[in-house]
Amino acid sequence: MKVLFIVPPEETYIGASSHKSIDYKREHRPRLGIMSVATYLRQNRQDVEVRFLDCIALEMNFSDLEREVLDFKPHLAGITCLTFTYIDCLRTASIIKRASSETKVCLGGFHVTLYPEETLSQKDVDIVICGEGEQSMLDLVNGLDKGTPEKADISGLGFKENGALFVNKDRPTMKNLEDVPFPDYDLVNINRYSHVLAGGDINLAIESSRGCPFGCIFCDIRHSSFRYRSAVAIVDEIERLMAKGVRSFFTVDDNLTVNKKRVIKICELIVKRKLRIDFKVSSRVDTVNEEVLYHLKHAGCSKLSIGMESSNQKYLDFLGKNITVDNIIETIQTAHKVGLPVFAYVMFGLPDQTREEMMEEVEFLKRYKVEYASFSVCTIYPKTLLYYQCLENGYIVHDPWPEFARNPRDDVEIPFASNIYSPEELREIQLAATRRFYFRPGSIVMHLKSINSWHAFFQKAKLGLRFMGISK
Repeated sequence: MKVLFIVPPEETYIGASSHKSIDYKREHRPRLGIMSVATYLRQNRQDVEVRFLDCIALEMNFSDLEREVLDFKPHLAGITCLTFTYIDCLRTASIIKRASSETKVCLGGFHVTLYPEETLSQKDVDIVICGEGEQSMLDLVNGLDKGTPEKADISGLGFKENGALFVNKDRPTMKNLEDVPFPDYDLVNINRYSHVLAGGDINLAIESSRGCPFGCIFCDIRHSSFRYRSAVAIVDEIERLMAKGVRSFFTVDDNLTVNKKRVIKICELIVKRKLRIDFKVSSRVDTVNEEVLYHLKHAGCSKLSIGMESSNQKYLDFLGKNITVDNIIETIQTAHKVGLPVFAYVMFGLPDQTREEMMEEVEFLKRYKVEYASFSVCTIYPKTLLYYQCLENGYIVHDPWPEFARNPRDDVEIPFASNIYSPEELREIQLAATRRFYFRPGSIVMHLKSINSWHAFFQKAKLGLRFMGISK
């Protein structure tokens, strides 16, 4: 049996929160979710031929993808799907059916979990997987291999039968992450994964936990089951990747530092094993202290990313952050004390938030000498608490998401939370804030000093030109 896993090309990506000049986040990053599903299948069914296509990292277009499908002729194709890549995912499904009509097409991911029946109703989609997909995919392949799969018995699965749609009961999350292998980077070409803010070096992701115990209203995984891997397992994985020549890492955890003892143990093991690495972590401001930050710095952490969102207490309270402005200031100052640069994520376009309040965020960051920042526009993602609040309060006059899930169009009007500014005005404010923050002598000098290769120089120069609107 042959199974093809696909990260589709992004040709109709519906960008919501970034001005096109500063959408640098579309650099090549490993897609750990679908990689984990492929790895789990390959380890449990070594007789199955598994192929993985990250079309974004490989810079493949839809014609390239069609040639790959024609060549491989998979029995099953799995496609990872987000709301903002939904149109390209369905185009991918159509191409697969055109190239290999007998191939079963299966979609999974956040969008599918939110809208399983709507996704399943699309003509070229045969199966959907909701929630964590490792075990559901294995059960599906086992069933298809027998020729008479009992799809109704597979939790987390949706399928079509005689023109009718069926979505089975949810599959419980995997309680023990130690039972889930780390994504196998042999599935991909690791040389394709780099990021401008990592200096252009190979920059691989590590997942040390899943879920989040906190309650931010804009997030689609709020109060979800939090599970984590052991410190030993994480450092063992770092060593395995170092054997491939990788020295730069980042964690995809929603909050690495929830368990302070665990993160300190990770750092101690890195130091004990004398692993010379560079890594970046993301954290809430209330889950770190000087001891944690010291150990991170000592182990090779070169940047602390914080979900700051706002320096205005009324907006922190609105977002359900359950932190104070003093928490933010203390974390920034403590990080600087131990020698860690800070990357702050800031949210614009909150209900009743004025342009002056948004630009004050830039002044706050400058005042406390924050080195890096990303300004995003508050987007109302489907079925978040913010989504329901904005519906109730009338901030959303027309809810586009259910209709988009049923009949996706590339001209969908993405709902923002602001009740003052248009999407175009918000993106212009966002761009103005980005330019004001980065186009300062001190910031420019700092970025020049951080360049360690010609590749990094050209990457940052390209990003700077995009900020100025000179280059696309």
